[in-house]
Amino acid sequence: MAAPNPVPIDRRTLLVGVDGSDTSWRALFYALGQARRDSSAVIAVNVVPITVATTSATVAGCAALVDAAQGIESEIAELRAQSDVDIRFETTVGDPAGSLVRLAGEHHADGIVIGASTTLAHRIFGSIAGRAVRNSPCPVTVVP
Repeated sequence: MAAPNPVPIDRRTLLVGVDGSDTSWRALFYALGQARRDSSAVIAVNVVPITVATTSATVAGCAALVDAAQGIESEIAELRAQSDVDIRFETTVGDPAGSLVRLAGEHHADGIVIGASTTLAHRIFGSIAGRAVRNSPCPVTVVP
């Protein structure tokens, strides 16, 4: 009698916030290294803050947001071609911290990787990483 097939183990998933900043790219490369070591998948997420989306209602403002997201997506496509890691890209509109936490829950992510904020406003009003740490269903790694 043949042994039963083992139950496939779902692949671990890391969710990364990518907005085009230097720290977000460092977070993505950190996640790619971790994913390579753990045979995990990476979901790179570009969140357009809802305040930016609503105040950039001009045609030029909306075009700039679309161009930025497309630029990030094309760079991630290049990384996908060069890497042996399963990398997916998503873009959404909303509160960055809330969107990352929500998507982590929806994708059953094993971790969130976020670049540390370098802006003064985030130091005063609270960073995306800090809010994600407080509300996340999974561990959050903040990359400087």
